Amino acid sequence: MGVVGCSSFVFVVRQHRRPGMRRRNRLTPRPSGRLRRRLTQALALSEEVVKSRRLLASLTGLALLLVSVSAQAIKPPMPRSKAQLAGVWVGPDAWGSVLRLELNSEGQGLLVVRDLDSKGDLALYKVELAKININDLSFSVSPISNGAARIALSGTNDSNAINLVRYLKDFGDGYGVHALLIRQSDLQSGLRDLKAAGSKLPAQPAR
Repeated sequence: MGVVGCSSFVFVVRQHRRPGMRRRNRLTPRPSGRLRRRLTQALALSEEVVKSRRLLASLTGLALLLVSVSAQAIKPPMPRSKAQLAGVWVGPDAWGSVLRLELNSEGQGLLVVRDLDSKGDLALYKVELAKININDLSFSVSPISNGAARIALSGTNDSNAINLVRYLKDFGDGYGVHALLIRQSDLQSGLRDLKAAGSKLPAQPAR
């Protein structure tokens, strides 16, 4: 705005704004370039934090879902029953002895042990399956034949086999001898298959 004086008359000249110009509020300071850059960086950082929190929440939910599914998929094995363990089980132990365990549906039966150095003598024991804890087996055992060693008996069952342990009471605190027993029918069929496979092999030339 300008003032022009002429004699006794005063003319006031006003500057007109262009139609596209915005009126500036003089009470509100315009932020400097540095401040605008800082505000922009702060807003960008805030957005990254929000995205990170959302991603973390999604990953946490997925992890909890996987844990839940795994817990449902991994279930403890069903305990074996005495009726399921009924039958004849045979196999060697770590000393080369041959064992035969026969059980009825009530868990009662007979254990026969043939040692390598026994010269054909057999050790006979009356056994009873006293307790089944999932796959762990506990037996009560008493000798029948003369000269049979005093033993305690336990084992574990893994579907098609019994890992039987004889604890020899005459050896200090009881030395444990492990034997792996499978069902007699499975052993017989396995031996037949192995024999048949051996007969198909080409004959070896004599040396």
